[in-house]
This record gives sequence, C-alpha cells and structure tokens, in this order.
Amino acid sequence: MHNPTPTDTGSEIIRLVGVIRLSRANDKSTAPERQRAEIEAALARNEVIVGWAEDVGVSGSLAPAKRPGLGPWLSDSPPKEFDGLIAIKIDRLSRRSIHFHELVEWADKNGKILKAVKDQFDLSTWVGKLIAMIIAIFAEGELESIRERVLASRKTLRENGRFLGGPGPYWCDSEVRQIGEGKKGTFLALNKERVKIVREMIDLALGRLPINGVWAPGGWSYEKIAEYLTEKGYPSPSDVVRIKQGKEPKGTKWNGVTVWTILTNETLRGYTTMLADAKRKLYKVVRHPDGTPVMRCEPVVTDAEWFLLQERITRGSKRAPNGKRKPSPLREISYCALCGAAYRHNNPSTRNVRTYICGSVKSKTKCRGMSVDANWLEAQVEESILDMVGDRKRVSPVKVPGVDYSEDLARLEEAISSVRREKDLGLYNYPGGEDEYMERLGNLVADRQKLSSMATTEDRIEYVEMGETFAEYWKRSDWPERNFFLTSVKARIEVTRVPDELGNPGIPATQIVIPDLETLIKASEQVTALAE
Repeated sequence: MHNPTPTDTGSEIIRLVGVIRLSRANDKSTAPERQRAEIEAALARNEVIVGWAEDVGVSGSLAPAKRPGLGPWLSDSPPKEFDGLIAIKIDRLSRRSIHFHELVEWADKNGKILKAVKDQFDLSTWVGKLIAMIIAIFAEGELESIRERVLASRKTLRENGRFLGGPGPYWCDSEVRQIGEGKKGTFLALNKERVKIVREMIDLALGRLPINGVWAPGGWSYEKIAEYLTEKGYPSPSDVVRIKQGKEPKGTKWNGVTVWTILTNETLRGYTTMLADAKRKLYKVVRHPDGTPVMRCEPVVTDAEWFLLQERITRGSKRAPNGKRKPSPLREISYCALCGAAYRHNNPSTRNVRTYICGSVKSKTKCRGMSVDANWLEAQVEESILDMVGDRKRVSPVKVPGVDYSEDLARLEEAISSVRREKDLGLYNYPGGEDEYMERLGNLVADRQKLSSMATTEDRIEYVEMGETFAEYWKRSDWPERNFFLTSVKARIEVTRVPDELGNPGIPATQIVIPDLETLIKASEQVTALAE
C-alpha cells in the first residue's frame, strides 16, 4: 500500500501522533520535553499533533505494540483517529530491526505515515524502505553496544564492591562515600536495627531462641519464623523499600519464602553476589581473579554460623511433613547384626509400647533377630555416645564449597568476543580510539590468562566449634536433632539378639560404629587446644 508523504503545499491536514521514548528517566540528552519540542518544531504547515505516545523508562528492545504508551495507538481501537507516527529518530520508534520491520508492515497495511525528524526516508519507495531498515539495523547495533558497555560497567562496579542500585539487602542501607580525588561512589552500610532482626532470625533458625517460651532444638521452620516476625511488628522487606522511598509502610506480612531468601543470601557474610538463576532465585558469589570473594559490606554472621545455618536449612528441606506418627529416632542408623536389614520403628497408636523390629520380619529370608524395646535401645545409644565424646567440646562437620572458575572464564571469553565484534562492526567509538580498544582487549586477555593458570578446588569438610560440649548438646536436643547428628558422623548401631536353644529371644546387645570418630575427637582436641 502506498504511504502518502505530506508536503507543505498540500491542503489536507495530516494528523500525527508524537512518539516519545526514553530508557532512563534521568537521561537529559533525550528528555521527553526535548523530544516533544524537536517534533513540534519539525512539523509541516499541514501537520498537527493529535496525541502523544510517551514511554519513559521503557527499553528500545521492547516491541512497539507492547509499549504502554505507543501500544494503544497501534491497536484496532486507537484513542483517536490519526494518519501517522512521528519521532525524532528511528531508535525512538524501535531499536530492534525486526520490530521496526513489523512497524513498517503495520503502516503499509493501515495506510499510515512513519516519520523521523533526524532520519530522512520515504517509505513510499522500496529504496526508502531499504534505507530505513539499514538505519534500524544500526540502531539495533547501537543497542547491543550500549548493553555490553552497561554490563561491563556493572561488572566493574560489582568487582569493586560498589552498590549497583535497587532495594539492596534487607539489613543494609546505601551510602555515598569518597573514593578518590573529587570522586564519590555508592556502597552498602549495615542498618543496626535491621541487623538485630536478621540476627534474631538466625538464632530462631538455629534453635537458639524460643517462641512464646517454647524451644525448638532443631530450629524453627521458615513459616514459623515469618509468623513470629509479623507478630513482633518487624517491617518486611517490601515495607522497608517503601520507607526508603518516603512512603507509608503497608504492614505487609512476612512469609516463609522471604525468610528463606534472607537466610540463604551470602551477602550475610559480606560477600558481593549476583543472580545466577532467576527462576530458582539462586545467587552466586562474585570473586576476584585470585578467587577471594568481593566484599560488599560488613558480615552479619561468622563463617561457622553461616555453614551451620546452611546445614540446618538443607536438613530442614529434607524433613518429612509432620503427622500423628513420630519419625523413627534411629532411622537410617540402627541395623540388625544378623542379616544387615535396617530396624523399623514400631510405634503403635493403640498402646505406649515402642519397639524396633528387624526389617526382614516380613520377608521370606527373615532372620531371628526379633525385636527390642525402643527405650532400651535409645538409652544404649545415648550411653555409648556420651562415653565416647560427652565431655569433649562439640564440633560439627560442615561442607565448604570449592572454587570453580569455569563460569568466570566463559564470561571473559564472551567479553573478548564482544569487544572484537564491536570493533569489526565499527561500533567501537570511544574517545580513546584504537589505544583504548587495545587496552581494554589486553586487560581482558590478561584476566583470562590469570584465571586459566589458577587451580580449582574441590568441596571439603571442615569442623566448626559449636560453643558447648557434646553432652550439653545431647541433653538439650530432641531425637530428630540427635538423629541428624548421628547420621552426619555416619554412625551405625548394630543390634544382636540371638535366640537360645529353645528358640526363646536372647539378651540383646549393641555395637556402635562411628567411622569418623577419630577425626571428630581430633578436631575437638584441636579446638580445645586453641581455646587454651
């Protein structure tokens, strides 16, 4: 369909919609007022503005039809009748060549005019359309160049521990600091009041604090902690954001997901993190080329507390839902010495007698291990454990993640390719020219060589001192907590009960094996020696 081109001599009034777009509201060079003024100054005598499609804070990569300001004008029921669109440049219409092509097709189909004040083209000819598409392709290239420079800038700021903006961690505020001669930067600083709230959350998760006088040795659930925080009237993260913006808080309730997000955020350790998986809300630590974490703020937890907290969180996620039947206190720990089958916890609801029964009792190859009294077996386990390590300082094994540089190397390779591609396309127009290009490329290559020469480290187990003896821990813990301790040290309780010659059940006997017992005792002795 032919696209009419308005002329100053024509008598017909051409009704146009002024298109304004701005990616960032603080960009003065292309401010809405300036765009509006340039559009109005460029109008021919027979052209009038009948409406404005204004999109502030909207990326040029978003399809025109999906933009809140422009989209309604492209629909089948526009706000007003009009004859075409006018913007100061093509990139205000779109920075994606495919989106611009769709806009051209829409104009052809609906008999509309497309005008750009600074980009002269005539869509009534195929040459004009070709020129417009070439301009749109360059606009798309500029978008990619801008995006890469922004990513590079954010990476540099992140690696220097600078705050990139946004809500930030719940327990922090942003503050501007002097970073050099005449230079300032934004960093994170701890908010004392909210740090106290986070510390309370940690103590609740570790079972160090009661709720309404009730203790949970294994730690409280996320949902219970959230209820507690709401009852105490502590501001939720969304309310803190509103307060920072000078708005009234809404009294939003805490929820378990928010508690989990805070307690698993390594910024608690003072580290800089970046989003690694948006869908699962997983973050990764940003590290210097030597592998050390980039510090973002002061830590809220010690390393020992962090590892213990993650251990509790991991264990909590594997717990079976609560029900009427209590879980076996010696689950995955007690076994029959005669046939090797695991002992099953028999806890009938009709009587108070609890027993452990050999798992082969219902099989064709059942042994004659029979059953043992649950209270007796659990007492035997308690006595043995306290004899072994009761008076020693308690240490807990925790997994310390290793360091892997493969993802960092992949990002460097991508950055190197991006810089080279930018240069090949003629889009590298920094003030420093060729020298700046070579310097930037050289720095990236040097970083790649440094990372390539560094060895990765495997996950390792370390023992963390817990500030109490094993006997004190055992006394204050319930059986689910004790079970977790026993499984963490790979304890195995073997029960023997050999029937006599007449087939009557014999006297039961137990043997407890802890493969890591020597390591556990040695770690405890080292902690004691350091304390002295």
